[in-house]
Amino acid sequence: MLKRFLVSVADVIAMQGNDIVFTAKTLLNSSIAVDLQSDEISGGQGNQLQAVYFHSPRLNLTMEDTQFRLEYLALNAGSQITQSGDIWTQESVVLSGTTGTLVGTPIAVGDQEAVYAEYNGVNYTLPVTGSTFSVSNTNIPANSTLCVSYMNTNAAARTLVIPSNIIPSRVRLFLKAKLYGDTTGQGDVGEIQIEIPIAQLTGAQEISMTADGHSTTPLNAMAIAFTEDSVAGCSQGGIYAKVVELIYNTNWYNGVTGITVEWGNFDLVEGSTAKLRVWAIRGNTSFLVDNENLTFTSANTAVASVGTNTGVVSALTEGTSLLTVKITAVPTIETQATVTVNPAG
Repeated sequence: MLKRFLVSVADVIAMQGNDIVFTAKTLLNSSIAVDLQSDEISGGQGNQLQAVYFHSPRLNLTMEDTQFRLEYLALNAGSQITQSGDIWTQESVVLSGTTGTLVGTPIAVGDQEAVYAEYNGVNYTLPVTGSTFSVSNTNIPANSTLCVSYMNTNAAARTLVIPSNIIPSRVRLFLKAKLYGDTTGQGDVGEIQIEIPIAQLTGAQEISMTADGHSTTPLNAMAIAFTEDSVAGCSQGGIYAKVVELIYNTNWYNGVTGITVEWGNFDLVEGSTAKLRVWAIRGNTSFLVDNENLTFTSANTAVASVGTNTGVVSALTEGTSLLTVKITAVPTIETQATVTVNPAG
């Protein structure tokens, strides 16, 4: 039997609405932790354990990217990245006498428009008009070369404002990780995909910069319960995540030994319709089959018709008809059910 191992880190895609916020393919780690609390219910002689009540389930996601990602900061801060930004700019300027001309145009720092020049290890504040500044300090000789710093608006920069009142963003996350096989020469045999419909960012962000290394970017989130509109109902609880396993070069019907119609034989009233639900049997388990993968036929189309690949039965007139269902790709696997059409009223 093939052994499967979940290896390395996942690739991650984050979405907000229909837009991809980021794609992460350089993660150092990506982990999911499910936590569940419980209370023991005890009673009777000797205070015996009668039951265990499970509650407060949590699904937490932790990622760490080897890259610096401004998008991560934006999501944690619940803020938007805007194009253009005010940045410190440095350039070497050769004075023409006591006058210097800058490539960029300085903007005010606080209430003062100035440039900051370094000469022989000493910093000087110099007044500026437009892109031109003048040197009146006698410690700076004419025609010197200065290292000048100033604030400048750069259209190519991106700006993120971290507000004091942070409300972290929510995203939809998709994780894709590799499955590895133990047979020689197999390598990657499949993948695991995990979808978290609502991931609430925690807002916690730490960037550690050291002289002998590089900074990684963490991103932590917790799953919020999500209920799909199509399955919402009185007893339907929310979900945190969906985990899908895909084994390469296999088909859904591999290992299937039989199929069966959920209702078995059933009745319909003239003029009504019903959609068949067909289950496949594999070993000791069963699963619902998409009708697009099946072929449906009716032996008596005057009594009841059925959509070839939809399984929608239409009751036409009083009588019975034998319905046959086959796996389209493996027609030797089939099942049958009889529909009885009763008169309306």
